[in-house]
Amino acid sequence: MDNNTLVWIVVAVVVVAVVLGLAMALGRRNRARLEAHRAEKAAELANRGQESELRAREQAAEAARQQADAQRARMEAERLEREARDRAEDAERARRAAQADLENAARLDPSAGSTPRRVEDAGVDHRAARGQERAASGDLGGYAAGGQQPVLRPEDATRPEGR
Repeated sequence: MDNNTLVWIVVAVVVVAVVLGLAMALGRRNRARLEAHRAEKAAELANRGQESELRAREQAAEAARQQADAQRARMEAERLEREARDRAEDAERARRAAQADLENAARLDPSAGSTPRRVEDAGVDHRAARGQERAASGDLGGYAAGGQQPVLRPEDATRPEGR
């Protein structure tokens, strides 16, 4: 082999070595860039996962609070229902006792008043009815004719005294 061929072989080997060196350097650089990108993606996904987990915990806590509120509301409704039932039973007992008292009074002294009345509604103001009965019968209860006290209406309570 002559020198010229030997130089070309050495140049070719050097060129191949340089090309291989460049390829390896670029490959490492790309690999490092790819690994950095993957690490960034992994960190981003980890952050998203933590945020999602935090939101899920908050939602679970809110659901538990709402469930506790609903349970308290159910318990309050049951308590109010029991109170209403107890009051209705008390009112019914009072109505029956009043009716029994009226019937006993009528049995003991039938001439003391008119026939016994039924106590139909505990909310009815029987004093007004008795006053109307007495006025109709002429019993003014010590007031002279025309000297009756004025009938008070609910709207009179808000008027000033001078009207």
